[in-house]
Amino acid sequence: MNDRIIILTDSNSNFLISFNGGYYHSMDLSRVKQGFIEYGFQVDIVKFSDLNFYDNFLNVFILYHTTEDTGQFYKRYIEDIIFYLQLKGAIVLPEYKYLKAHHNKGFMELLRKTFRNEELKTIDSYYYGNSDDISPNIYDYPLVVKQVSGAGSSGVLLAKNRFELTKVFKRISQGYMFENVLNIPIYFVKNIIKLFLVIVSLMIVYLMLVKIMNLIIYI
Repeated sequence: MNDRIIILTDSNSNFLISFNGGYYHSMDLSRVKQGFIEYGFQVDIVKFSDLNFYDNFLNVFILYHTTEDTGQFYKRYIEDIIFYLQLKGAIVLPEYKYLKAHHNKGFMELLRKTFRNEELKTIDSYYYGNSDDISPNIYDYPLVVKQVSGAGSSGVLLAKNRFELTKVFKRISQGYMFENVLNIPIYFVKNIIKLFLVIVSLMIVYLMLVKIMNLIIYI
């Protein structure tokens, strides 16, 4: 067994974990690294973007985190890399299938059907690609309908009969389109805010330097 561990971080060199209802902070990677070293592992901390994809990853342990970014663009980027590393023989922790299930209620249900514990499979479920695949007359109501994306109770609705089921699917479809259209201006607004904060910070630094120079000249 290989004794090498690669800890993958995001573009800010963070290994994010959530706590206290969804707030995120980075783990103390220096302490994590030291802990593994004490057990005889060789540890490298690398950004996703700095990986050399031509390296030999056979039996190398890969420790990574995921993200909940708007639109899940960065999450899909992480999924691509983790799946590639798994194909190259790396031991990804957690396994790729659990990463795919994160914020994907559809695959989460399919994954649940593979559990060995039968008590976790007592609730039956169906998975469809669109409303055309659904036959409202074959189900026992009420039904819980889940949108694939999102976490927790977001995108989860109740249908008490087939008429409500039709309304629920229309609502989910409209909400999905609206959500994805909104991602574009949200992305630009976030970047404009970042640029504005940078400009403000530079102005503050400039004014402080001018003030210091005036004090020096006055003295």
